[in-house]
Amino acid sequence: MEFRLATETLTAGYKISLTYPPYLPFSVASMSAQSMYIGRRQWTSTQCCEFSPRYMVFLPNSLVEPRSMCTTSQNSSRKKCDLLVFTRDFDSSRPDYEEYVETVDGIRVYRINSVNSARPFSYTYSDPRITDAFDRVVKRFRPDVVHVGHVFELSTDMISRAKAHGIPIVLTLQDFFFICHRIYLIDIKQNLCSGPEDGSKCADCIRPDARWDIERWKTEHNPDRNELNRENELLRQLGRERLDNTLAALRIPDVILCPSEFTKSRFTEFGIPAEKIHISPPGIDKSFLSKTRPPSGDRMIRFGFIGVISSHKGLHTLIEAIALLPRQSASLEIFGWVNSRATKLYRMQLNNQSSFSVS
Repeated sequence: MEFRLATETLTAGYKISLTYPPYLPFSVASMSAQSMYIGRRQWTSTQCCEFSPRYMVFLPNSLVEPRSMCTTSQNSSRKKCDLLVFTRDFDSSRPDYEEYVETVDGIRVYRINSVNSARPFSYTYSDPRITDAFDRVVKRFRPDVVHVGHVFELSTDMISRAKAHGIPIVLTLQDFFFICHRIYLIDIKQNLCSGPEDGSKCADCIRPDARWDIERWKTEHNPDRNELNRENELLRQLGRERLDNTLAALRIPDVILCPSEFTKSRFTEFGIPAEKIHISPPGIDKSFLSKTRPPSGDRMIRFGFIGVISSHKGLHTLIEAIALLPRQSASLEIFGWVNSRATKLYRMQLNNQSSFSVS
């Protein structure tokens, strides 16, 4: 299968075609081959069989799972591309900003440890020390392509550094990180958010992660009884600065992939050219569907939920819907990962919400 993301001329006036053997971007992992126009040299499928492209991915620690990120090509005649993953770690036993490399499933994973929370708010989206570490890795590895899987917990400025080295960039929009500090356009009160406007609207959501900035401001300005109003203005300014930075970074990649038309439409509202964004639904290996068991014969319908136990996944809405069905007509089995204090509290809320036990 050949999958062309674009046919228009891009950077430097050249039309570039690149096929990845044998690893594919995790957003299209079910495809056996992929061609895309993303850079400066024309790479045909034949040429890719003759050399091993150096392919670099960076993404947050929570998403590093090489088995789900990559798939091996069925065409054994193709050489493997040289793949490196750049990511962040949260190991309290290691020094802050320590850099180290490990091999996971045969894939090199370059990690930078970052656990200190006493930092400016801007470090939540643009950490200069992580950017510098990425720059050093790029200079050593010299990738042919950089695929931005995510910049959450890393640094948006890595994108501009890659571009400064003349490297073609593909970015996958996994969510709304570039326009939402809380990532999912759900505000701190768990209500749907229409968007950041100019960034000022994000003050309340930013506050928990801006303690360093607030304390520094209080020290420098010795605030009076109007402290709250002035503090809110500080937070609104931080929101504007974040949006300016993230949107500037989002305009840099040569190609942007996103999973749906809805996601695409939200980002075009913020000035990202529609012709640069290409719909690429998440890939999935459907072979397991052939092993499904036949219906049991009883009248009860079994529903299942698989995913992180977190409010943005909407599990509470599913439970509310199941509760509306007649008793004994349906069952719900929940399989999820509770990975933070917030999700543990959410699990407790779900257990209080109904007779279901979320474990």
